[in-house]
Amino acid sequence: MRLRFRVAGLCSIGVSVAACLAGCGEEVVFQPPPPPEVTVQPPAYEDVTVFREFSGRLEAESTVDVRARVQGFLRSVEFVDGETVRGPSDGEPGQVLFTIEPEPFEARLNAARAALAQAEASRDLAKAVRDRTKAALDQQAVNELEMMEREAELAVAEAAVLAARADVESAEIDLGYTTIRAPMGGRASRALVSEGNLVGGLDATLLTTIVRDDPMYAYVDVSERELLEFVE
Repeated sequence: MRLRFRVAGLCSIGVSVAACLAGCGEEVVFQPPPPPEVTVQPPAYEDVTVFREFSGRLEAESTVDVRARVQGFLRSVEFVDGETVRGPSDGEPGQVLFTIEPEPFEARLNAARAALAQAEASRDLAKAVRDRTKAALDQQAVNELEMMEREAELAVAEAAVLAARADVESAEIDLGYTTIRAPMGGRASRALVSEGNLVGGLDATLLTTIVRDDPMYAYVDVSERELLEFVE
C-alpha cells in the first residue's frame, strides 16, 4: 500500500514544537515583596497603680448599748429614731434619751434620808451619854465596864449612821438612773421600747444603741500571699 503525506503540514508542526521549546527555556526571576511599614515609638515612663478588689465590711469606731439600770415604767422617749445625739462634754451631761417614772425612787430617797436623820440623832445621844459616863468615871462615880458599854453603844450608832448614808447615796444613784442619758455622742438607732412598758430589772432592758460613725473603719480579709504583692 502506498502512503502519501503532505510535506507542508509536517513542516508547520515542527515549527510550532520548536517555538514551544524555545519559550519553556526562559529564566524565572523572583520578585521579593516590598518591606513592611514599621512604626517606631520611644518608651514612655508612667506611674501605674496596681490594685485588686477585695470584699470587706465597715464598722464604727465604737458602739454602746443603752440599757435601763433600774426597774420601772418607761415614761417618755426623748429622741427621734436615727438622730445624732450629744454625749457628755466639758462637764455637761449627755443628751436625755429616756425617762423612767421617778416617783417610787423619790419616795425611797426620802425614806433613806429620814433613816439617816434618825441614825444621826441616835449617834448624838450615844455620844452625849458616853461623854457623861467618861466624866463620871473621872470622878470614880462609875466603873470602867459601864464606860466600855457606852463606848460600844457609840460605835454602833456611828456604824448605823454610815449605813444610813450609804442607803441615801444608793437611793440618789437609783433616782439618777431614771433619767437615761447618752453615754457618748453618735447616731442613735430606733427606740426598742415604747412608753408605758416595764423596763429594767434583772434583764437590764436594751433601749437603743448608739454608734459613733466618725470615723469608720473598713475591715478586709486578705491572705498573706496576696498581701505580699503590695509590700515593698
